[in-house]
Amino acid sequence: MILSILELSFVVVAALLTALNRMFALLYMAAIVIDVIKDFHHDEMVRFYRNRANTYTLAILGIFFSFLIAFSKKVDLEAMNAFIVFGFILKNLLSADRILERNKLIKWVGGIFGILVLLFTFLSHGFTAEGFIESAIGIYVLFATFVAIRWRIAGFTMFSAIAGFFLYFFIKSLAKGVFTTGKMGTLLFVIFPLVYLSVQSLRREEKL
Repeated sequence: MILSILELSFVVVAALLTALNRMFALLYMAAIVIDVIKDFHHDEMVRFYRNRANTYTLAILGIFFSFLIAFSKKVDLEAMNAFIVFGFILKNLLSADRILERNKLIKWVGGIFGILVLLFTFLSHGFTAEGFIESAIGIYVLFATFVAIRWRIAGFTMFSAIAGFFLYFFIKSLAKGVFTTGKMGTLLFVIFPLVYLSVQSLRREEKL
C-alpha cells in the first residue's frame, strides 16, 4: 500500500509540475521503477493479477486514445498528462479489486474519490453558495459509499444513478462539438470511477 501511494504521488506531482517545465515529466520514470519494485514484494498469484491489470489497462487506454485522436483537433500536454495519471490509477484499481476485500476496496476508492471531489469543489469555488451546492456531489458519493458497504443493490443503484447523470450530459455535450480535454477529464476521472464503484458494489465479500 505504501509503495502504491508513493507511486501515485510521483505521478500526480509529475503531472502538476510539467505545466511549469516539461522536464518534470521524467518523474514518471520514478513511478515506473516503483511499480517494477512492487512485483518483488508479491507472490505469484498477486503478480498474475497485476500482469492481467496491465493488459486491461493498455487495452482501455488504447480505446480512449483512439477516440481522442479521432474526435479532438489536437492532443496537448494536459491531455497526455491526464492519460498517464489515469493509466496508473486504473492499473492499481484493476489489480486491487482482486486482492483487496470488497468492503475495503469500496471504502478506499469511494472515500478518496468523494473527498477529492469536495476538495476540488471548495478549491475552485471557495466557501460560496455555488461551492456548497456543488459539494453535494462529493457528499452524495461518500453517502453512497457508506450504503454500498452495507447493501449491495442499494449501493449499485446509487452509484449507477449519478454515473448515468454525468454520462447523459457527457454524451449530450459530445454531440455538440469536439472531444476536448475537459470532456476527456470528465470521462476518465468522474464517470469511470462512478461506473467502477457501481460494478464493485455488486461484488460479494471475498478475498484471496
